[in-house]
Amino acid sequence: MGREIALECARRGADVIVNYSQSAEEAQLVANEICSLGRRSIAISANVQRFDEVEVMTKRVISEFGQIDVLINNAGILRRSLIMMMDAGEFENVLKTNVLGTFNCMKSVSRHMIKARRGVIVNISSLAGQRGFLDKALIQHQRGALIA
Repeated sequence: MGREIALECARRGADVIVNYSQSAEEAQLVANEICSLGRRSIAISANVQRFDEVEVMTKRVISEFGQIDVLINNAGILRRSLIMMMDAGEFENVLKTNVLGTFNCMKSVSRHMIKARRGVIVNISSLAGQRGFLDKALIQHQRGALIA
């Protein structure tokens, strides 16, 4: 999803910074493709769970590009597991990426946007984040107590 967002933004005239936490080679391929469209692009590694890494990324972008006009928060992970099979560490990792990561990026760029008196922040979530999902094989009709 991030790749397609980055490429469409470049097609519409934006210079694009490609952030990644694990896939350096893939991120660089996307940055190269953006450059082939006549736009400026770099790939930067920053784990959005860590505010210090996001701050380093933000400072580098400001240094190399002069400003940040748009932040698109689309980093997210999903564990295809029922809650009863997920351990606390897995759940914490999902929250740190999907929620804390979004906060860290907004916090880091917002002061620059406020100072520039311009900027847009777009937060993206998946349908799974809005609706959840169930494995149909596990759904059974049962009568019993309801906790609400």
